[in-house]
Amino acid sequence: WGYLFNTRTTTSGIRYAKATVNGVTGVILLPDDWDESYYVLNKTNTANALWSSNVITLSDWGSKLEYHGAVFFPTSGNRDGNNAPTSGFVNIWSSDYDDDTNAHCVFIPEDRCSPTDHAYRSTGLIVRLVKNNISEGSISYTTSEVNKLSVDAAFTNPLTKVGDGTVTYARSDGDNICTVNENTGEVTLNGTAGSCTITATVADSPFFTYATNTASYTLTVTAATIDLAKVSADITISNGWTVTGTLADIRKISIADGATVTLSGVTISRSSSDISNYPWAGITCEGNATIILADGSENTVTGNYGDFPGIYVPVDETLTIRGSSGSLTVSNDGWGAGIGGGTQIDCGNIVIEGGNITVTSRGLGAGIGSGGKARCGTISISGGTINATSASYGAGIGSGWGDYNYNDGSGGSFCAGISITGGHVTAQGGNGGAGIGSGKYEKGKDDSYCGDISITGGTVIATGGNHGAGIGSGYYTSCGDIYISNTVTSVIAIAGQDAIYSIGADEPGVCGTVTIEDGANVQY
Repeated sequence: WGYLFNTRTTTSGIRYAKATVNGVTGVILLPDDWDESYYVLNKTNTANALWSSNVITLSDWGSKLEYHGAVFFPTSGNRDGNNAPTSGFVNIWSSDYDDDTNAHCVFIPEDRCSPTDHAYRSTGLIVRLVKNNISEGSISYTTSEVNKLSVDAAFTNPLTKVGDGTVTYARSDGDNICTVNENTGEVTLNGTAGSCTITATVADSPFFTYATNTASYTLTVTAATIDLAKVSADITISNGWTVTGTLADIRKISIADGATVTLSGVTISRSSSDISNYPWAGITCEGNATIILADGSENTVTGNYGDFPGIYVPVDETLTIRGSSGSLTVSNDGWGAGIGGGTQIDCGNIVIEGGNITVTSRGLGAGIGSGGKARCGTISISGGTINATSASYGAGIGSGWGDYNYNDGSGGSFCAGISITGGHVTAQGGNGGAGIGSGKYEKGKDDSYCGDISITGGTVIATGGNHGAGIGSGYYTSCGDIYISNTVTSVIAIAGQDAIYSIGADEPGVCGTVTIEDGANVQY
């Protein structure tokens, strides 16, 4: 009571006022958010104010004060034992103990305000009983069905709520196409198509009860589609888009950094012999990217300019390819790789997790890996059916043709390493290149190099080109350690014409340690 009357901070600064309401004297206690525009009170927070400082009609009390949370305590007085009751002051029991004889109480006569007084326990004072006014609350969505494109920004479907119950939100069923903020209801799409139900749940509160505690709406997300046949300018494809159609003009097609895109019946090919003014790959990744091959779709991508690959992966970034029954055919007609880097254009990492993928470099690059005289990151294959070929001097999977400059260290072709843990992989090296490993040299073993090669799963058939190992180094080039575990389904390594070894280094090439675990199904 001392806090309510004496020290409480309120919006208006007013805590109480003495008054006469409908002829009854007493004190008015104002709520924390009291606004003086509701009703102008005199002598507020004044202990010795007269009861007549504010004379208020019953109508004004109900509509202007009580309606906004004001409480009136009448001067009901008290009664001591069998004595006649006294009046003229507000006297209300508090709830706390004073001593064995007394209890705390509120004592407010006309000349003072003492909210922390005390009285004999035998004295009869008023006790104000408060009943919670529990109202009926409700929640509902005005819109019960929301339709979005997979590339749309985060959104919140407005919820209408009556009452003060706490609301939480959840994706209660359906496809995993989004995430929902449990506190705000904001929905963030994950870039895929499908449908689900978003449910808001409200909890009862001390003042509101809800006959129906939930409200729901159905979210349907449709894939955003780009038809290449309608593209008339260079375009960067954002996260969540599905790409279809045949590119009718020579345009640069890029995938935005961090984007996941779906190819569904795409054809990107060279449409002109005059391609020197269009120096770019068939598809250019601007950063990390994921390509999903739509089920049952056939997709073809050809490098537009000979020095560039079919699909380019930037340095220190990663391209991930996923799919099941969809197919992807990628090629390049020059020195670039099928998937990876270009002529003296380094590239990043390549991850293949599924799909039916056929990749060819018709020039000096690897089928999958580095282009001629360039470097690439790691290559990882865990699933799918992959056929990778270099038609000239590169490896099927690994590094391309190299021409190392011992003066400045330029010109070499390098692959950081290769890991195969699953899938069905067929690799054919070009003239002097390994099936899986390093490509052909120009001057010596430093021209083309592949890092460690690890094969721990799947089915692998690797054939070297002329003077190239099936798995290992190309002619006069080098590779790191080779490890084949007994968990593979099968590995077949075939040495190229005039090559000495199927697995390892072809003389005078160099290779690290070759380890084939006991029991491994390896033919070489």
